[in-house]
Amino acid sequence: MKNGKPEWQERRALISRQQRFIAKLVEVVKTVMKESANRQKKMEKLQALLAEEGGVFKTNFAKIDPLPFPLDPEVKITGIVAKE
Repeated sequence: MKNGKPEWQERRALISRQQRFIAKLVEVVKTVMKESANRQKKMEKLQALLAEEGGVFKTNFAKIDPLPFPLDPEVKITGIVAKE
């Protein structure tokens, strides 16, 4: 059941998308942190997980629908370039 004006419903949906995106990133980082490897191997693992399409986290980080960056809504996130 949705209540409120349409613009508030849109804002709530946008915030929900941001929360899911950040939660997936946290999952990836926690997975990498559990690795018992040196810094370089961890960076390679992080890049590999971010580059996977679908993969374990069922998220394509390389390409997402434009999403306002939570700390600066003027900046839109459209994907993560894993190698950078």
